[in-house]
Amino acid sequence: MVRIFRHYVSPVKFVLAIIDFIAIYVVAVSAEYIRYYFADISLDITLSGLLLKLIVPMIMVPVLLGFGAYESDSFRDQRIRYSRLTIALIISSMILISIIYLFPITHLFRSVFLLIIILSSFAVLVTHHLVLKIMGGGARLAIRLLIIGDNGAALAAKNYIQETPETGITVIGCHAFKDFQTQEKKPKSVLKSALVTYAQNHHISMILLADQHSASELFEDLLCCRLYGVEVRGLPDFYEQIKGYVDLETIDPEKLASVSGFGGGDLLARSLKRVVDLLIGVIFLCLALPVICMTAILVKATSRGPVFYLQERIGLYGKSFNLIKFRSMRVDAEASGTPQWASEKDPRVTAVGGFLRRSRIDEIPQVLNVLRGDMSFVGPRPERPYFVEQLVKDITYFNSRHLMKPGITGWAQVRYPYGASVDDAKCKLEHDLYYIKNYSLFLDFMVMLQTMRVILFPKGVR
Repeated sequence: MVRIFRHYVSPVKFVLAIIDFIAIYVVAVSAEYIRYYFADISLDITLSGLLLKLIVPMIMVPVLLGFGAYESDSFRDQRIRYSRLTIALIISSMILISIIYLFPITHLFRSVFLLIIILSSFAVLVTHHLVLKIMGGGARLAIRLLIIGDNGAALAAKNYIQETPETGITVIGCHAFKDFQTQEKKPKSVLKSALVTYAQNHHISMILLADQHSASELFEDLLCCRLYGVEVRGLPDFYEQIKGYVDLETIDPEKLASVSGFGGGDLLARSLKRVVDLLIGVIFLCLALPVICMTAILVKATSRGPVFYLQERIGLYGKSFNLIKFRSMRVDAEASGTPQWASEKDPRVTAVGGFLRRSRIDEIPQVLNVLRGDMSFVGPRPERPYFVEQLVKDITYFNSRHLMKPGITGWAQVRYPYGASVDDAKCKLEHDLYYIKNYSLFLDFMVMLQTMRVILFPKGVR
């Protein structure tokens, strides 16, 4: 796996994004040559002109990422792939048009810019089709994996990898650790051990230890493999890399407390995060003001009760605060006095409220919570005190999600559908732990980009 600022990225997705960036840039440069050639006008390309063309891929690739063009379901389903590519290309074109008109320094004629958009869109559609076909869904770039273990965990890992080839991993073998044990008590050379020989003959690039006995029994052999450049991973690390969450079923509490990461709480990281929150918050609030006014009118006109809804939530270090939302339910939604999970097609949701929840517009007032310092733009979603009391009893480590400031959106929100049960809360906690462990501003940027996909293609909204 490719690791960028602590965040793990599939090599297949990483290579495809790089190819997209290069293809779009080449097209952006070539379009000007093509237009001037047919107009029979000489073209003097300068270094500044070449650098300015980088704006095109620097806008288009992040938008492609944000709208899910590199997500696993886009790799498997052509209909999903092309619908997301089309929407992302339209949105990125609109952004580029705005930039061209707002900043004439780009010195691009309209005809040239139109040609850039057309050719870039065509290039992206072609590269995604060809690259995925040539790479065989990722097999050409695959990490060659050996699984040591013959238990249920080994089988589950093997099945998951085989069902998701876009992870860029190919299972070469799945063996019990006893298959690699040396019969002699003191072998003459670890270089001739069964495991090292197998790894060399099959060009293994990663070993997954799915059996807890294998690490101690094969210690010298595994160390030798590592010296030859073979990665050795346990199940928790492996799942963290390929699934993007900390697996609570396999994690060792001692290891969780001592592993690298969990650096998001230091003063520098929090200060930078706060500055980014304030900048984005002020800009977003100004841009969203028309939407806020229109939504307030609709809520007030279509249902009885206040426009805004204040709800107590648990934030950083377990401190409570009032979260601000547009009211999307009836005023008597919890007349019984007992908080309830939101259900699918919840009858308490108003007609306008259903749209507000699907579009996430009801979350916009939470920008005020961000400016006040109660929340961040990205972080674990804050829960209500009533549910926190229950979940702390039912789920180990649940309180650890309060070690970072809660967010309007988060890694769990873009990777997992709406949660409305203890099991859902556990799965979302696994994603929150990944975010806390591997926190960086880059990961925040990734989450904010992918939030566009969640808004446009909502799943499980209630």
